Amino acid sequence: MRSKRSLYRVVLLSLILGLACQTGYVASAQLKLIKPSPPPKTRVENNTETLHGVSVADPYRWLEDQDSPETRAWIAEQNRYTESVIGALPGRDAIHKRLEQLLKIDIIGIPTARGDRYFFSKRLATENQSVIYMRQGLKGKDEVLVDPNQMSADQTTSVGIVDVTEDGKWLIYNIRQGG
Repeated sequence: MRSKRSLYRVVLLSLILGLACQTGYVASAQLKLIKPSPPPKTRVENNTETLHGVSVADPYRWLEDQDSPETRAWIAEQNRYTESVIGALPGRDAIHKRLEQLLKIDIIGIPTARGDRYFFSKRLATENQSVIYMRQGLKGKDEVLVDPNQMSADQTTSVGIVDVTEDGKWLIYNIRQGG
């Protein structure tokens, strides 16, 4: 029950912070409401693609290339702007610390049952990334199948279950590197 209550607090705090950001005002260190400067402009392109007879605009396609110097510069500029707006908010460090505490809990994903095998992800409070497990039978021992915490030194590689064959002999999973 405590983890549900903690989750509700995180969601409530997120909603409150989101609402504060929606108003366009932030509290300064002197607790006065100030209107921040507008965010940096983002280039818009006239990209349109027709998919199954439907025209779809994609004005920010250029941002999909994560490694391009232009995208990296845009990300850096957005990060500088964000830090200038929220960096000096009073109580920010305390909120950050409390959210870290609330999020450091064991989390178990919904299992996929195939025959007498159960496939699921689980992240212990001491781990940065969820690990893919398999359990033989309801009371079987959890067996580690894929542990992304061992895949990169900075522990920003994550994995996820995509599918499991009907007989439970093959697992399809994805790997995401870099957060």
